Amino acid sequence: VLLASGERRAALALALALPARGAGGHLRQLTARLETELVRARGVTLRLLGGATSLRVAAVPARLGRDPLAEVTLRDPGVSRHHAVIGADAAGLFIEDAGSRGGVLVAGARATGRFALRGEGELGIGLSTSFRFQATPDGRTVVLRGLSGLDRELVVLAGHDPIDLALAIPGARGLALELAAGGARLVRRPDRPVRVGGHLVGPGCDLLHGDLVEVLGDAPLALEVA
Repeated sequence: VLLASGERRAALALALALPARGAGGHLRQLTARLETELVRARGVTLRLLGGATSLRVAAVPARLGRDPLAEVTLRDPGVSRHHAVIGADAAGLFIEDAGSRGGVLVAGARATGRFALRGEGELGIGLSTSFRFQATPDGRTVVLRGLSGLDRELVVLAGHDPIDLALAIPGARGLALELAAGGARLVRRPDRPVRVGGHLVGPGCDLLHGDLVEVLGDAPLALEVA
């Protein structure tokens, strides 16, 4: 019941609490699969089926760089492994250089200290990678859309939980992700039925790598969890 409704973490905790000698082979396989495939990071990639765009959703503070463990991994060799950080303070979201070689560029000039992400603008991450950014009026979320470099098809959605997917995905109204706790949990409004892995889920669903998320209704939408 927990698995079918999307409560995968609760199902895993329950399975791990059972006596080992009483667990059958199927239960052991299921437990191993959940432990391996549960999204445990503060960032997750969603791919829109039928489209070329890749969306990276990350909780702040979100590291940007070539490090595979960064919340937002970039591929351009001109980007440092730990290049920049999107963070938050009392005034809202900001981006700050993390001691990179190429720095963070704003209007072609290297930014020093924290640069507030307000309204719209353009950011350079090193010399080759650039993004167009748009911050929400409440200062809780920012959307970055690739303009140049190897990641020009990448869209980044970074902010505080819950992160509204409709800011970057047309048709995702009423869907959001919670990531700050170190795992990806999809939450939905009652009027947006969602099927994950072939099952209609409850108000929330813990995501697994490889999940197919199907949003039902007049404007159906399908997303794959990378």
